[in-house]
Amino acid sequence: MNGPSPGDPEEDVLTDGDSSYSALRDPTVLVLLAIVFAALVAMVAGFGGTGVLAGNESNQPAFPVLDLGDGGPSPNAVELRVAANRSPVRPGDAVAMTVTRVNGTPVPDASVRVDGRTYATDDNGSVVVRFDGGGEHVVTATASGEDTQFVETRRTVVVERYVTDLTLRANATNVTAGDAVRFSVTDGEDGVSATVSVAGSRYATDESGVAVVALDRAGDFAAVAHKAETPTRRFNGSSVPVSVTRRTASLSVAVESDDPVAHEPIPVRVTRGDTGGPADATVTADGETYSTDGDGRVNVTVEAVGDLPLTATAADTPAVTFRTAERTLSVSRRPVSLSLAANRSSVPKGETVRFTLTRTDTGAGVDGTVTVNGTDYRTDANGTVAPTVSDPGRVIVRGDRRDSATETFDAASEIVTVRGPAYSLSSFEAPPEAEAGENVTAAVTVANDGNDPGDEVVEYRFDGRTLAEERVALDPGESATVTFDVAIPADAKPGDYRQSTVSPDDTLGEPITVTASNETSE
Repeated sequence: MNGPSPGDPEEDVLTDGDSSYSALRDPTVLVLLAIVFAALVAMVAGFGGTGVLAGNESNQPAFPVLDLGDGGPSPNAVELRVAANRSPVRPGDAVAMTVTRVNGTPVPDASVRVDGRTYATDDNGSVVVRFDGGGEHVVTATASGEDTQFVETRRTVVVERYVTDLTLRANATNVTAGDAVRFSVTDGEDGVSATVSVAGSRYATDESGVAVVALDRAGDFAAVAHKAETPTRRFNGSSVPVSVTRRTASLSVAVESDDPVAHEPIPVRVTRGDTGGPADATVTADGETYSTDGDGRVNVTVEAVGDLPLTATAADTPAVTFRTAERTLSVSRRPVSLSLAANRSSVPKGETVRFTLTRTDTGAGVDGTVTVNGTDYRTDANGTVAPTVSDPGRVIVRGDRRDSATETFDAASEIVTVRGPAYSLSSFEAPPEAEAGENVTAAVTVANDGNDPGDEVVEYRFDGRTLAEERVALDPGESATVTFDVAIPADAKPGDYRQSTVSPDDTLGEPITVTASNETSE
């Protein structure tokens, strides 16, 4: 500080004409005296106290220094600067780091810390540091001195990794699902061990950069080669488009029944032509659709007969599209057995028997036909009919129904015994010609073919008129000859007529010619 030191006040007089100078009236002197006084007071007040100033860590009495500056570092604190001779740099490059004061003065023996390692500067404040890996590296510089407090400083050195452009190639870019594609990754010349991502999966190449990938689903994909960066190198990825189409496979549909019939389950199995395994398929038959089970099997039921189309389809998978399978399903009518029952098995001749025709599978009545001794009788909706039986003996009755569109019926039969006589006629002898009014004789053999004794009337008829009758009693199997003496009606005009013998069970006749009577002619 320039100017006089503070002391006892005295007045200096300078003679320059009439003017005189007094120190006690000089403003500058007065300000300096005030400063000195304030400093003495502050020293007395702080003497013997503990250290309270920044940087005093001795806990010894500290002398307070009045800071008349702008609040910056204390005069003993020195800021450092650290500089690199270049940045950015490449991995492995040597970089000269220089530590200086703010005014550029080198700081020897300063500590430079980089990536956990510490280096000391030389007399020029320099040290050579080598950066092995890429990235941003923080360089920290510190120093120490007996009378100087150095302020730590930092700076960042950018180390740029070497860059390699990967090249991805594929031996085929338009393939079918399931095909293997050979991908190769190079750095432009040599193979590079990398990763190939395609269709949502990742595949590691071998050391020569090759990965063989079987693409198992269809779609348009971008195959991408990438490789994780190393401490010294990063890799730019490469891609190639790959289009994968579904492969086509056939279906095979088999009918696992030797004789498919309508209304009955028909087992069907669908398999894949490419693998032979079961197919998750839809089978269509007779307008109805069915889904196969896990083994490719399903039972179908059809209502029609004949040759019907049978088709099998399957939805596309991510890898496969299936061709529709078709075949002919030959369906026969469903056989249905019938049952015929009679309300009684033995019945007198001339009475009725009630027959019932039913299905054996359901027991329902059948609208069909019952045949008794060659005569057909139609059943009602309940399958019932009640014909009259007239021929004694063992009668085989047949029940049947016409085939429907989808069913064929097996006829049924029932045996009924009809009791009673049965008079048959044979050996009818009569004159072939007679005059009107003439007496003639006719004879016929009557046999009881029934199973019961009989006592029946046998008649002789001329032109439908009964002219004579005889009661004949016969045991079963017995026969007799019956003779009729009759007169040809006198009023019969000449002409041809029919004469006959009639029993309750039979009729036997012959022609007869009537001529004019001789008496009439005379």
